[in-house]
Amino acid sequence: MAITPLPPAPEPTDSTSQFNAKSFAWVAALDQFTTEANALESNVDNLEASTQIFAGNASTSATQSAASATTAANNAATAQAGSTNATNKAAEAANYLAQTQTARDQALAGLGAADNSQVLSELLGTITYALDLAGQAAKEVPSLAALFPAIDSIGTHIVAMMDLLGVTARAISGGDVLLGAGLVGAPSLAAKDDRNTGIYFPTADQLALVTGGIQRLLVDASGNHATGTDNAQTLGTASKRWSTVYAGTGTINTSDAREKTPVTPFNAVEIAAASAMAKEIGSYQFLASIAEKGDAARHHVGLTVQRAIEILEGNGLNPFKYGFICHDAWPEIVIEHPAVEAVDDELDDDGNVIRPGTPAKDAYTEIVQAAGDRYAFRYDQLALFIAAGFEARLSALETA
Repeated sequence: MAITPLPPAPEPTDSTSQFNAKSFAWVAALDQFTTEANALESNVDNLEASTQIFAGNASTSATQSAASATTAANNAATAQAGSTNATNKAAEAANYLAQTQTARDQALAGLGAADNSQVLSELLGTITYALDLAGQAAKEVPSLAALFPAIDSIGTHIVAMMDLLGVTARAISGGDVLLGAGLVGAPSLAAKDDRNTGIYFPTADQLALVTGGIQRLLVDASGNHATGTDNAQTLGTASKRWSTVYAGTGTINTSDAREKTPVTPFNAVEIAAASAMAKEIGSYQFLASIAEKGDAARHHVGLTVQRAIEILEGNGLNPFKYGFICHDAWPEIVIEHPAVEAVDDELDDDGNVIRPGTPAKDAYTEIVQAAGDRYAFRYDQLALFIAAGFEARLSALETA
C-alpha cells in the first residue's frame, strides 16, 4: 500500500510561526502513519494467509511438496514476524504521539514556568523518538522501504531544531544564549509576532537596533553610537524629552556653505525685534521643579517663547519663519483593552492548586499618552539673533 510522505521539515531560517506550523504538522503526520501502519499489518496478515494456501497447494506436487512446504513455512514465519513487529512499532508510535502532543500542550500552556526547559527537551525528545520508530518500521517491513530515506533525511534537521528550542530552554533556565548574526530585515532577537523589529549584529563587535526592518541605532566596536540613517532621526520627541544631557563638549551643528543659501543680513525690523528680545532676558523657575523641590528649585536664564512670538508679531514678522521658534503638538494615544472572563484555579486530583486562576476584568481604555503641545527655543540660533541686535546698537553708538 502507499505511504503518505511526511510534510516539509522545519528549517533554521523559518520564522517562528512557520517553524511551529511545520513541527505540529510532523506530529499530526505521525497519527496518519500509525493508521497506515495498522493497514499495512492487515496486508501482511493477508500475505501470511496467502502463503499458507500456497503451501497447501504446493503439497499436491509429489516431487516438490517437501521443498515447497519448507519454503511456505519460512515465508509464513517471516510474514508473521513482520506483522508482529509492525504491530508493535505502530503501538509505540501511537504512544509517543500522545506523549508528544501532551508535551507540546504543556510547552504552549506553561511558558514562563521554571520547568519549561525540561518540557521543551521532552517535546524534542518524543518527536525524535517517534521519527526513529517510523524509521525502524520502514526497515522491518519491505513495503515501507521506500519511505525510509525520507524519514532518515529528517535527522539532518534535528540539530537545527535543538538549536532553536535550546535558545528558549537555556534562556528559561538562566544559561547563556548564543544567537546568529541575523539580518536587518530579520534580526536574530525579535518578538515572535514582529520579526522585523529587534537586535542584530551587522559585523563582528557591532550591535544594531532595528524597527520595521530599518536600522535605527548602531553601536560600533569603539562604543560610538550612530543613527541608522543620516540626519533622519531625533534624540527624544516633544512629548518624550531627555531631562539632561551630559557632554564633555558642545554639540556640533552642520554649517557647511555647500549645504545652505548665502547668509543674508537682518533688516531694520528684524534688528528692532532682536533688540527688544534682549530686554526680556531674565531669570525664571520651572513650575515642576517648584512643585518637587520648593524653595530649592533653581533659577534659569532666558525668556519665554510666547513673549518672543509677541515681539516678532508686534514688529510685523512671522515668528514661525525663524528656526529658533519651535512649537510641537502630539495626539492622544490609547489602547482599548477587551473584557476578560474569570478563569478558575486548576486543581490536581487531591484538590491542590496547580495553576492559580485569574479574576474577570471589565473592558477599559488605557491612555498611554495624553494629547498636548509645547513651545521651545533653539537657543543657539536665538542667541545669535539677539547678538545681531547688540551689534547694531554698538555700531550706532560708535558712529554717534
